[in-house]
Amino acid sequence: MRPISLALLRSCLLASALLLAPALAEARQVNAVPGAVVGRMDVPNAWVVTPVDRGLQIATRDEEIILFVELYPSTDADAVLAEHFAYYAEQNIVITGDPTTTTNVLNSVPIVGMRLPATWNGEPTNLRYLLIIPKETRPNAPERTLHVTYWASPKGHAAYGAAVDTLIESLVNSVAGP
Repeated sequence: MRPISLALLRSCLLASALLLAPALAEARQVNAVPGAVVGRMDVPNAWVVTPVDRGLQIATRDEEIILFVELYPSTDADAVLAEHFAYYAEQNIVITGDPTTTTNVLNSVPIVGMRLPATWNGEPTNLRYLLIIPKETRPNAPERTLHVTYWASPKGHAAYGAAVDTLIESLVNSVAGP
């Protein structure tokens, strides 16, 4: 299979964005991005939350699921995606086809979901993006993208998929508001 190009991925992200996922019993609420009032999400207590440059890394203790939640100026999308592709190469993740995208708008907030067919060490893996353009509350501020990257083994996806869905749903609802 041919690797996906950065330009194709960016085009899918931009096109989708222009055209426009029940609380956990044992969860804690965390800010989606430390120090930025963007949104909150319900994270299972047993999961590990670690600050990263533009937000958070959230992982199950067995690291079968890893989420990155990042906030950046929308104009930085190319640089962020280039970073992601470099990370994938380091981790031996290969994108094996074109992404499929879904778009939604919740309370005027555009939401783009992407599934990227991929392998890790030659075996199927789950790689997804969720892009949210939050309502901007700062006067004259540039548009920002809230970017959730989901990487999971098939085993992790089966075991923790419902918890991830709840986490994502809490984040989307927090960002979109009433």
